[in-house]
Amino acid sequence: MKKSLALLSALVLLLTACSGQGQGKTTDDSGTTETEKIEYTETRMTDFSPLLTSGRIITDGDGLHLDWTYSGFTLNGWFRGKIEAEVSAVGHKAQLGYLLHITVDGEDRVIRYGLDEKKITLADVAEGYHTITVRKTTEGCITTMTVKALTFTGKADRRPTAPEMRLEVIGDSITIGQGSRKDDDGKKPFDYIDDCDSYNSYASMTARNLGADINFVAVSGWGVTKGSESPDNRIPDIYGYTSYMHDRTTGWDFSSYQPDVVVIALGTNDGGAQNFGEAADSFLKTVREKNLDAYIVWIYGMMNDYLKQTLKDTVAAQNDPKISYLDMESDTDGGWGHPSYSAQCGYAEKLTAHIKSLTA
Repeated sequence: MKKSLALLSALVLLLTACSGQGQGKTTDDSGTTETEKIEYTETRMTDFSPLLTSGRIITDGDGLHLDWTYSGFTLNGWFRGKIEAEVSAVGHKAQLGYLLHITVDGEDRVIRYGLDEKKITLADVAEGYHTITVRKTTEGCITTMTVKALTFTGKADRRPTAPEMRLEVIGDSITIGQGSRKDDDGKKPFDYIDDCDSYNSYASMTARNLGADINFVAVSGWGVTKGSESPDNRIPDIYGYTSYMHDRTTGWDFSSYQPDVVVIALGTNDGGAQNFGEAADSFLKTVREKNLDAYIVWIYGMMNDYLKQTLKDTVAAQNDPKISYLDMESDTDGGWGHPSYSAQCGYAEKLTAHIKSLTA
């Protein structure tokens, strides 16, 4: 009898394998974990609702537009084999590509893609449950990309879980991570793709330290009152848009992403501005209006300290216990006079400790 039961069990398992089914664990809305059979079917996903997106993203008939630095998505589910993305990319300056940082079940890799690549492999996995996170770490003024579809064999989990903490970081090239690659020293020819990887910035490091999601609202060379190259490059002018590159008519729905902490890292490109204090005061009020319950931290000093006292006075004048100023040490030892990788690590450590002290 025991031998017959064993043979019957083996036959059932063989039939299940041949039918393309597997076992997977899922959690229903009540939190109950149960085992269900998963159909590993070939799928072309154009409905991106199962994804957990990160960053200010426009989704329309063309696809999922990854414009801002560090914008991306997380796909959870039961997969086997290749998980691929149909993409299109536009280069806005002379550089001919972009970087994607891809994490597969906790293992990281960074890949450089060319603008002409229309289908890219995000992961190649054994049958089972997997988590794939994709971030475009090249900033939007260099390259924007659109995910038109995801293709895979398996089934997406339609119940993504958001991180417990949310951050928003508003900044410039320091926040973007310019010159912060570990071997950057500014002596070799500048390559804005390889040498401006936001994964190496204090902002993304801080988010990883805290296990938090993060939205970047940052553009190299921009400031509060002016930019380093143009008086029109002002972050407050684009703060209300979903995308400053793709569509400046669509306003960002601030209610869709209420951060626990907003970090402002501006002022480096505002040297010589006569009205900086007034403009910083106005921008702080705007950020507070849009993020009523958030802690707001203005950090400054990473490349110069001309406006330190003005910022301290402006923050103090808010008379808001949830708005603070955090001084950073200047460092220009990285690529092209920007903070080095080690300096960025130090900024992340200091900012992480400050945020923990606020939210504890």
